[in-house]
Amino acid sequence: MPYWRRRRPQERLLYQQLTDDELQSLRIEVIQTDAFCLHWTSAGGRRNRAVSLGSDPLIPMLRSPRAFCVFLVLSALAACSDPAELRDKYLASGDRYVAQHQDREAVLEYRNAVQQDPRNGPIRYKLAEAYLRIGDPANAYREFIRAADAMPGNPAAQLKAAYFLLGARQFEDARSRAELAVKLDPKSVEAHVLLGSAMAGLGDLDSAVKQVEDATRIAPESTLAFTSLGSLQLAGGSAASAEAAYRKAIALDPRNVAAHQALGHFLWVRGRLPEADQALHDAVDMAPDDLLGRRLLAAFLIATGHVMDAEPHLKVMADHDTQPSAPWKLQLADYYAATARRDRAREVLGPLSQRPALSSAVQTRLARLSLLDGKRDEASREVSGVLQRDPQFVPALLFQARLRLLGGDAAGALR
Repeated sequence: MPYWRRRRPQERLLYQQLTDDELQSLRIEVIQTDAFCLHWTSAGGRRNRAVSLGSDPLIPMLRSPRAFCVFLVLSALAACSDPAELRDKYLASGDRYVAQHQDREAVLEYRNAVQQDPRNGPIRYKLAEAYLRIGDPANAYREFIRAADAMPGNPAAQLKAAYFLLGARQFEDARSRAELAVKLDPKSVEAHVLLGSAMAGLGDLDSAVKQVEDATRIAPESTLAFTSLGSLQLAGGSAASAEAAYRKAIALDPRNVAAHQALGHFLWVRGRLPEADQALHDAVDMAPDDLLGRRLLAAFLIATGHVMDAEPHLKVMADHDTQPSAPWKLQLADYYAATARRDRAREVLGPLSQRPALSSAVQTRLARLSLLDGKRDEASREVSGVLQRDPQFVPALLFQARLRLLGGDAAGALR
């Protein structure tokens, strides 16, 4: 990767305009850039400062041709710093990164673009989608809400906002967004389904069912509508109607993964385990990369006593875990610990220990493994180290209390 691509976005604009020979002749670290000055450090450690754009600009003597080149680039940038022009440049750069499947770089460029035009809904929508692709749903959620705010007449934006609000259990806000989406596009099955889901979250199951039944009349061949109807009917206690709706969805589209997953979950809840096993395995066979299907099947296998059969599904989930909090990798480590394969658990936790944000979670798990190995003193030292760095980390506090109970210190455990 070229050296300048590893710089901050505002620095890359400088480096991109230097020739290869210039880039190789003298390494420059940009300390600060803005419309008025450039601080830089040469290989020899000398610092120089160039000032421009004042009413009477001062241009100090620059001892390096390279420094003068950078100074000219900065002056050119300052001369054409129209926000709309900068927005379009950042947007185009972000689009190029997306086309090259470099979504982390795209996030940086889209963020720069919205800084130039904070009310630009389409750019915020692109930023939200890029956040999703890098496994950052929290920032995606915020940006989808902002995009919908900026585009009140865009039904797709309102639907995305409603979907994420539902996931956050903000049912009243989700209903408002979904109602707007229905108003904008009355024939949208997804809008009616989301509105019904929001109503169900608010406890109005009758209205929710009516809303989704409207969707089945709008699109009588929609598997989404019938699958959603089945889930609402199940929540309302109408098991026979729910099963009929799920099977109707599968009849409409025998390869619909979500319908098979929903039917499998329904059969599991109803205690019809062989049928549930078949439906959930069918869903995974149809879509091996669908992580929700893998997760559902793994949970089913563990709950029904087929613990070892869950391993391949948990491993696939962990391999695809790009979230900063690494929940599925941690879940795999916990699975190995629970099945007395502590060395495998440590293999999973090892790389995660290098992430500062996961340090407390990983070290607490390692302390539990030490206790399982019969090394209570080592476990105590490890969890004490966690609490020195993070005194309010609840899992570590609970584990420390457990250790004190094992040592006969009930009073210390209560503290």
